[in-house]
Amino acid sequence: MRIARLRSLEFESKAVADEYEVDVKGNGSQWVPEAEQIMVVRTTATSIVLLITFESQKIADEVTKRLKLWADEHGSASWNNRYTDNFALEGLITAHHLQNKTDKKAAIFSGRCLCGIVTYKCRSEPNLILNCHCEDCKRATGSVYGTNIFVDEQALEINGEVSYYSHTADSGNTMTKRFCKNCGTLLFGNSSGRKTVAIRAGTIDQTEIIKPLMNVFNEKRISSTPLDQSLPSYPAMPSAEAFEKAK
Repeated sequence: MRIARLRSLEFESKAVADEYEVDVKGNGSQWVPEAEQIMVVRTTATSIVLLITFESQKIADEVTKRLKLWADEHGSASWNNRYTDNFALEGLITAHHLQNKTDKKAAIFSGRCLCGIVTYKCRSEPNLILNCHCEDCKRATGSVYGTNIFVDEQALEINGEVSYYSHTADSGNTMTKRFCKNCGTLLFGNSSGRKTVAIRAGTIDQTEIIKPLMNVFNEKRISSTPLDQSLPSYPAMPSAEAFEKAK
């Protein structure tokens, strides 16, 4: 039985979160050689979810004890004193299903930025695909609208360094966009109001999967932009019931 420990970490600044992410990705396997897998998921500019899996509960307990002793010994120099927990799963969670959701499950689709430094694979089918005509999507993409593909964050594997930009949407939600640091391609977007991540459709390799189900924020549409009349259109973001009906 595989065992996992999960922590959701909030850092005092983006710079500290960046440093932690690079540190874990570069040195995590040396710090915790007993780990089968160390996953770092960047949820916002200052937030990270850390998931470490072990072969057994005994190994997980031994590693936890060792890391606690190290943190106590190093005091203020320890990473433990540079973040706060949004929540911590103090106990263990069984992860029988994890193997089916990570690297051993075949990717459904993949993509990359313009220069190819940032690449990604997604191991689940899209939850929803839509065309968004809101002001933010138009300005962020530089196009007349944005086509967004929503997937579960844990199904998305990102390789390469990205930069972050956060802003407040009309809804009041915090929107965090992720770009390639080298070429500036906008690839991903997160919202504090949802648990999924939006992938920009133009970055996907398998273009045949891009089949939008609706147009949203149609009242913001540029008048010369053609619409697929077979798709439902909504003046703003529709209700959850409309999403389910579209599926």
